[in-house]
Amino acid sequence: MAARQLHRNGVTNGRAGRFTPTHALNESQCVFVRDYVANGGDRQKAARLAGYSDPRTEGYRLLNTQKVRDAIKHEQERVITCEGGSRALAAMLGLLGEETPHNVRFQAAKWILEAAGLGLAASIAGERNLSEEMPLTEMCYNELQEFVRQARQ
Repeated sequence: MAARQLHRNGVTNGRAGRFTPTHALNESQCVFVRDYVANGGDRQKAARLAGYSDPRTEGYRLLNTQKVRDAIKHEQERVITCEGGSRALAAMLGLLGEETPHNVRFQAAKWILEAAGLGLAASIAGERNLSEEMPLTEMCYNELQEFVRQARQ
């Protein structure tokens, strides 16, 4: 994420419930946050890329600064939500290929349908809602049979 974008976003500290605007971060701190998350948590490397003269000391100091920790948490959540979600979906879609074993392909298809709200659980819940709204006296024979089958399960 560009440093300017980090400046525009706010960071919420969930434990304390306070809002820390990232405009309190300077340009070097924003670069540190972005690189720290991108490189998997190497504070010294992130501090060096951010231009600090003593990366070891500054990386340690930055990680002990609340607003920097808040910004790191926010950036991690953004990466997981945006990039991680897209990659996970792509991996699951990749498992639907003909060369994938049938049981793995079935599980991937089931996961994708459930994630989209189209799985068996959603369909049963939809049927139950319809049957609960409709009085038993108005159900046809097939609807009553389905209602009894669901109740037995």
